[in-house]
Amino acid sequence: MKNKALLLVFIFSLLFFGYGCRHKTIVCDQIPDAENMIFHKDGTLFATGGNNIYKITKNSDGNYESTELFNEQASFAGMTIHGNFLYVIYSKTTFDIDYHEIIKESLSGGQAFSEIIDTIKKKIIDKKIFVADLDKNEIVFTEFCTLEEMFIPNGMAVDSSGRLYVTDETFVPFGKILRISKNQGVIEKKIWMDNKKGAVSPNGIIINDDILYFTDLDLSNPLSPKAIVKKVDINRYDTGQPDAASVLYKRTGGITAPFSLFDDLTYETLLGVPTVIVTDYNHGSLLFIDADSSTGKPYYETSKGLFASPSSVIRGMGPDFSSDQLIVTEKGILILDPYSDFGNKIVSLEMK
Repeated sequence: MKNKALLLVFIFSLLFFGYGCRHKTIVCDQIPDAENMIFHKDGTLFATGGNNIYKITKNSDGNYESTELFNEQASFAGMTIHGNFLYVIYSKTTFDIDYHEIIKESLSGGQAFSEIIDTIKKKIIDKKIFVADLDKNEIVFTEFCTLEEMFIPNGMAVDSSGRLYVTDETFVPFGKILRISKNQGVIEKKIWMDNKKGAVSPNGIIINDDILYFTDLDLSNPLSPKAIVKKVDINRYDTGQPDAASVLYKRTGGITAPFSLFDDLTYETLLGVPTVIVTDYNHGSLLFIDADSSTGKPYYETSKGLFASPSSVIRGMGPDFSSDQLIVTEKGILILDPYSDFGNKIVSLEMK
């Protein structure tokens, strides 16, 4: 029955995706370093980028508009919503600091050289989570907690208990996933998964029914890095159950074949099949993976190069979008090119 279902999925994917996913349409073309997206339950789409947090709405002419929500220019990455609260990862780099004063104070305090370097890094890059109450008439972001433990905080998701999970993308094998909870007004942070437990350089993250999926890299062979989607049963992992974490899918590349770089991902049921849809930043494609099998089987991939370095993907939601749409952020060239026509936008594909 399973093989038959997969065969049907394959056949329908040729008809269903093969026609609709050849072309894309632009939703918003001025989202510098377009990064992550999330829908509120009322259908409002929020997106992050290299400059701000954006609210995406459709106007009376049927065109989409983006509104900046933050009161300063900064870099924003992962987002998640719990209840009516929108959480977003913030980082800002500044070089306007007095290094001599920092070193002088640190030495007088007896800090070791490595501790002084850490102090400077924390002052150069400010990393935090901000939160906004979406029930309010005006969306105002306030600081929820700092992320000084992180190197490059990237993806974020929330479980059924309201605990936040933040990935630390390092591009070296020292990544981690941080879990953050709030108990009686007190913020508690712990390294939930480190590189020894399987979080090598985690990037995108999504949670569905307390099953956590995240994208990662296998960096054991630098000449042949492997792009990976991992799957973790949160409750079984917390109780130390064997095989609670596993590799759902792995793809290998190398010098002669450009390697895949999986960025963000989403979970949907398509044609009756539980599916993880993952963006391949390097190949410029979307990959559809059967999430129900012990080792995920990809059953469709859009044409490589269809997207300008896609970062995230999400299924459309009314009233401004259709559930037959896939919404994709095209990031383009990292940091260096936040305003050109290559990337820096949100696009959509019709799945029919």
